[in-house]
Amino acid sequence: MKLFIISFLFLFGFSFNAKSYTLEQCQQISKITNNGVPQKIDAMTDLISTHCKLGTYFIYNYAIDNSIKSIPDAFKKVTIQNYCKLPAFAPILKGMKGIELDYFNKTGKFIDKVQFSKKNC
Repeated sequence: MKLFIISFLFLFGFSFNAKSYTLEQCQQISKITNNGVPQKIDAMTDLISTHCKLGTYFIYNYAIDNSIKSIPDAFKKVTIQNYCKLPAFAPILKGMKGIELDYFNKTGKFIDKVQFSKKNC
């Protein structure tokens, strides 16, 4: 997935120094990212799609094992820290108003979400 985002940014000339991405740019990044899904993240998690919403917010949709009923706060904190440390996500964090990770079980029922922005890093 990181390769898709980085390749896309270079291919379409997006500036890593941009203050913000437009909704159209966000949607283009999402479209390229979605070419690589579904993507197995770990034994219990699959990235199923991405999309954007006004603001601009980049949304990742994950399918998790049906045995998971909620996302613990400790997991949310570690997840945010991990995203903040990844150099490949720096342009997304810098250019988007926020990132949202939405978790659904395998039947499509919403479980929880993690929301953060550059200021959380």
